Amino acid sequence: MTMVFGIISICATLFTLILIMSTTKNDSMELLTALIYIEKRKISIEEEKRRAFLRNAAEKGMSADDPAVKKKLAAFEKNINKSTKQINVCKTGKVSVLDMPPLPGYAMVNKLKINVADSSLRKIVNMYNQVGERNASIANTRYFLANAIASMCYGTAAAAAVAVFSLSSEDPDNKLWLIAVAVFVFAALLAYLPYSNLNERVKKRDHSIERDFSNCVSKMALLVSAGMEVTQAWDLTAESGSDVLFIEMRRVTDELNNNIPPQVAYNNFITRCSSPYATKLATAIMQNLTKGNAEIAHHLREISDESWDEKKHRARREGENMSG
Repeated sequence: MTMVFGIISICATLFTLILIMSTTKNDSMELLTALIYIEKRKISIEEEKRRAFLRNAAEKGMSADDPAVKKKLAAFEKNINKSTKQINVCKTGKVSVLDMPPLPGYAMVNKLKINVADSSLRKIVNMYNQVGERNASIANTRYFLANAIASMCYGTAAAAAVAVFSLSSEDPDNKLWLIAVAVFVFAALLAYLPYSNLNERVKKRDHSIERDFSNCVSKMALLVSAGMEVTQAWDLTAESGSDVLFIEMRRVTDELNNNIPPQVAYNNFITRCSSPYATKLATAIMQNLTKGNAEIAHHLREISDESWDEKKHRARREGENMSG
């Protein structure tokens, strides 16, 4: 048994070393690109938190000169500056030792010519699209895969090495085998954790969108029925909240203001929200762009009624599950 684990340890170590030695400049550039995307996501999150905080502070009657507001804004600014600094470091081609572990994984991915967009990892690409990282979804998925491969390589080599020491020890009561198991489990967790975090983000977004959709579309239906243009109703409704759905609606407004075609902007909204009712809403608005405002108010009321019915059914099911 000692020989078996020894062979596993040697093979895993040699395999990892070969991957490290075979990394190319393209692998390093791909890692740097992924790290930049990660820092940009952090900046985006901090900026959205800052906007939500300012909106809530204004609703409570707090001014920007309030000490508590200033302190919180300074904390947001500190985090943004930290990520900005890290992006600038990455752009110079430098990377810290703590960011380098995924490199062997990139070497493996590129040598096997894995196309994440056409493989079973397509699900992860779609999940990144859904959480609003459409431009970085491929890079983030490749980073996830490279990190998983590298973590398992390191973990297998280390766990097998500890297992060899455990089995070759003369002390029959030594607990080194527990350390070997712990090392391997830790490596597996490092490989799985990014997926778990992403999946949790998707679930939270879906729940938030479902929770706010009925109120959102009801407000839009009311405004359009009162004679407001659908785009104005969209913008006004988007500014009325700070949760995921309202953020995504404001992103559509920003895209339209940046001369992105409406068809593209609303299709992006559908992709990010991944909700049947969000799809109905965006489709109704896109049809309205070509047919005029004659039927949009009726369509919005229909969508509103359906979403409220579904919300009631969902609440009833959740109540039954809680009772069970």
